[in-house]
Amino acid sequence: TVYVGGGTPSVLDPEHLEQILSRIDKKFGISKDAEISIEMDPGTFDKQKAASFKKLGFTRVSMGVQSFNERSLKACGRGHSVQEVYDG
Repeated sequence: TVYVGGGTPSVLDPEHLEQILSRIDKKFGISKDAEISIEMDPGTFDKQKAASFKKLGFTRVSMGVQSFNERSLKACGRGHSVQEVYDG
């Protein structure tokens, strides 16, 4: 299992994530059937970016949703709305 998370890695360009995965593979090896997860916050990706992540080998998404309450999201300084969670 490879987990790329913390700090919202979905804001990175796919090219940067490809470099990260390549270095992990060179250093430790990544099995062909490994689960490769990425943490994604609503508003930090679109369908094209998600498709690029899939093409890189990501097989699982961990969606970082702090709240389903609009006021709470604003109070926390989150950059997405409740609707974006569902549109994701």
